Amino acid sequence: QELARQVEAFKYVVRVFTRIGEAELAAQTERPDMLIMDVMFERDGENSTEILAQRPNLRKLACPLLFISSLDDFRSRVRAAQLGAVGYFLKPLDVPRLLNRMAHIFEQRDAPAQRVLIIDDDVELAAHYRLALLGAGMEAEVLHQPEAIIEKIVDGKVNKWYSEIVLLEQPYVKDDKKTVGDLIQEAIAKMGENIQIRRFAKFRLGQD
Repeated sequence: QELARQVEAFKYVVRVFTRIGEAELAAQTERPDMLIMDVMFERDGENSTEILAQRPNLRKLACPLLFISSLDDFRSRVRAAQLGAVGYFLKPLDVPRLLNRMAHIFEQRDAPAQRVLIIDDDVELAAHYRLALLGAGMEAEVLHQPEAIIEKIVDGKVNKWYSEIVLLEQPYVKDDKKTVGDLIQEAIAKMGENIQIRRFAKFRLGQD
């Protein structure tokens, strides 16, 4: 209950269940944004990492899963990872750290999907990479023939991807009619020097 009060202070809506059966019953009609489970349900005397796989209503919840525990139990940690948990916190609980983790998870969920362009002439390997990236919540496209990249770039869909993931093709922040590449070419013509980008930093509004 104390943890619930601290989390609610940060504008989260919290439901507390002291028995895993009660949580499973609620999961039939409710769809939480996150599930935080104590590894040991003392009233039931059950380890939640052991029995969660046998609770279909809880397992099918499409939400991030966090565990908290009094013991640094290696087997429970392994089972938590196998269940897809995105966090495992030990007691006494570091509540600020838990809240930071929750906020980070929700930021990732709400952020635009990252885009990846896979260039590989191994069709099966490229397909494997694409599935792995899709499973991680990213958007992925595959080009199987590197020598044909330039021809395929003119395709509208790939061209859009190319302009979004290649720095020199992205619009200049102060004049979106120019690309970063255009700006560099203007600087080269003006200064008479060969200018190359060695490194750059990315900033996203609303994030540290």
